[in-house]
Amino acid sequence: MCHVLITEDDWLIADHIEHLVRDAGATSVMIVDSETDAVAAANGHCPGIILSDVNLRTGTGPLAGQTIQAG
Repeated sequence: MCHVLITEDDWLIADHIEHLVRDAGATSVMIVDSETDAVAAANGHCPGIILSDVNLRTGTGPLAGQTIQAG
């Protein structure tokens, strides 16, 4: 499959999503809980798929996605 970036601030939800994407064949997964961390993670390893919550610990998932796409 590909590298998946999970942007989620609830650990239980993030863990569940990680198991789902690994079962679906993700080759690697990174979990972050803030907008800033999502952008930094994407700069370090470009994700093929981003699964994101809207409201994060700090910032928002949609803004992180826009920044990543613009980058």
